[in-house]
Amino acid sequence: MDVSIIIVSWNTRDLLQKCLQSIYKHTRGISFEIFVIDNGSHDGAVEMIRLEFPGLTCIANVVNRGFAGANNQGIKRAGGRYVLLLNPDTELTNDALSLMTKWMDEKRECGIAGCHLLNTDLSHQNSVRRFPQLLDQTIILLKLHHLFPKLLSSYLAHDFDYRKESKVDQVMGAFFMIRRSVIENLGELDERNFWNWFEEVDFCLRARDRGYEIWYAPLANVIHHYGQSFKQVMPFAKQEMWNRSLRNYFKKHNSIIAYCVITLASWLAVLISLIMMFNRSLFSKTLFIIASINLLSFFAFSSPIVNWLGFILILASAALIAWRHLLWGVYILLAELMISSQGHLFDVYVSGFRLSLRIGLFSVLLGVWALKIPNVKLLLKNYKFYIVFGLVIAWGIINAFLSHNNRSFLYQDFNGYLFFLLLPVFITAFKNKLQTTFLFTIWAAALVWQFIAVTLLLFFYSHIDIFWRMLVPVYGWFRDQRIIEVGLYKYNFYRVFMQSGIWALTGFFVFIAHFLENKQEKKDAVKIWLLCVAIITILLVNLSRSFWVGGVIGFIWFTYLYLTHFHALIKKTLHRAFILALCLITSVTLIAVILIIPIGKIPGLKAIASLPDRATETEESAVRSRKALLSPLKEAIQRHSLLGSGFGATVTYKTTDPRYLAAHPNNPYYTTFAFEWGWLDVWYKLGFLGMIAYLALIFDIVKRGWNMSIGLTAGIIALVVVHFFTPFLNHPLGIGYLLLSDAMFRSSQTKKS
Repeated sequence: MDVSIIIVSWNTRDLLQKCLQSIYKHTRGISFEIFVIDNGSHDGAVEMIRLEFPGLTCIANVVNRGFAGANNQGIKRAGGRYVLLLNPDTELTNDALSLMTKWMDEKRECGIAGCHLLNTDLSHQNSVRRFPQLLDQTIILLKLHHLFPKLLSSYLAHDFDYRKESKVDQVMGAFFMIRRSVIENLGELDERNFWNWFEEVDFCLRARDRGYEIWYAPLANVIHHYGQSFKQVMPFAKQEMWNRSLRNYFKKHNSIIAYCVITLASWLAVLISLIMMFNRSLFSKTLFIIASINLLSFFAFSSPIVNWLGFILILASAALIAWRHLLWGVYILLAELMISSQGHLFDVYVSGFRLSLRIGLFSVLLGVWALKIPNVKLLLKNYKFYIVFGLVIAWGIINAFLSHNNRSFLYQDFNGYLFFLLLPVFITAFKNKLQTTFLFTIWAAALVWQFIAVTLLLFFYSHIDIFWRMLVPVYGWFRDQRIIEVGLYKYNFYRVFMQSGIWALTGFFVFIAHFLENKQEKKDAVKIWLLCVAIITILLVNLSRSFWVGGVIGFIWFTYLYLTHFHALIKKTLHRAFILALCLITSVTLIAVILIIPIGKIPGLKAIASLPDRATETEESAVRSRKALLSPLKEAIQRHSLLGSGFGATVTYKTTDPRYLAAHPNNPYYTTFAFEWGWLDVWYKLGFLGMIAYLALIFDIVKRGWNMSIGLTAGIIALVVVHFFTPFLNHPLGIGYLLLSDAMFRSSQTKKS
């Protein structure tokens, strides 16, 4: 027997029929046998074979055994001098089998051969590649070749001359002719590591390592309709199959470092695939991505290599997504704001400078916008309040130099305001693309993650005598990366505070308004109210009086807007108020259940009963420190009340912070440039005129959205109030919300006009 032809088929009945017909039509002068291994098709392929081609051997698998496993079934039965692995989506156009058999008989050094493949329109199809390397496969995983196609020129062998026969690294598995002695020496395809993809690459590499040569021969022409079986596979599933095979290939043939890099890149490739699949399961996918990135951050905390790789790969992924869809790049940035507090999920040091993931995302979005949309025109008259406030910021920097303020304090003090530079990015991204469903889904997923994080930590810390060993490494991670703050309140009740919780506060108004402004199905209404329970729980466990005060004022404003905009019936209004009260009761009950779970030392109901005390407590250290700062800060403001003292200006006051006093027992005086009194901070640094300019900008945003979204505007009011006691409007967390609100308002205005 000269040639044993093995064809693995999965739901390609018509193509398989053409393939078999072409073999019998064109093959002359050699003996051959055909094995068709059907991988559980449901298109009638097996019946067609038995009816039309009774002379060949058909193996009908009940389940799909993959490409390697099914081919091995045929290889075990093959008796030919050569074994040809042939795809079912191929057609012979000439006597390819006879030509290749005679050629390999003469080319004794050749162990594996491929022929000239043609596309369906008979144009040339590339079929030769070099062996995979770390760089080119990382580029493919992150889809960077779509932006920079020349990066893969070497791997894809763009310099190869297909007119000449030549020794190569690998040939495509569509027509894969193997000498019998190679199989006897190497064994079969590695079905344990390669269900599909990379099995022929692995086989070529193993053959080369044993001294065999792989050749391309252009004398035979075969049409290859390319990937017809896998067009039936969902993109995400296909991506994961490919990733798994690639990981196994690197694990088998490369160093452990290369394997780790490919593994990280493959994870991010899956995340990219999930993000790009815009469908109903976006919520679960976003939640999965958030959880995965936090887990990766945890491992990166103790591994500089993982930290660098994670940082680079996430930014590369964000750059690719933003390049394709700028709006989704903005969504990624917003999601990071919603889960990362200070923005330090990943940090790298460059020349002594601490570069955070947030700064990286900021730079990526600004860079993509500048490169991709350089000619966008924003009418300056529509952004006069931003321009004025930008001049105020510039004055704050100049004034700092004139006042000889500490240079290191200067950058730390004003860098948060740089987030306003993303204004054109937000405006461009949202222009005529106001798709709130995607945004709100991502927002909801981020809040659910916050809920999971704070409730789990509340449970573990409330029973710390049982879980303390587990909490030690976790605490080091979220404390040093400044994601979450945990501290004992009283009665073994721990405060779990996330600065990103400001997005829970604003989100409360946004989601309630979304419910009121749109007709909801019953199941969607239930989801909104369950999300409200999660948000209220976050705000209660945060134990932030600033959030509570901002929430109360924001809710009063929200209620006023609701009554004036919707003119709802009293009965309907009372019904919704009752549901909100029920959400609050449910949240308190949930916290109580967490606290009284009978594991280890139980905080008990005293802890939950102490919650109202938090609102009126005045002797707690944070309150005392704020009071102690107030008088010196007022005196400092009076010295330069109109134009301010510039960024980096400091104040010295007598602190009652127990951590500072423990570290400095003989010196209770503390000098700082960062103040908890947010609006007084603005006044001190930028002067009264600067503060008025900022308030005017915020008022302009609120006025623009007055009749558009009561949720977003109520969120702004709450944010302004919170800023009195805890600074957020000089930080990306607060500025990001302002930019989002204004961009959405302007987009809505454009659509209406």
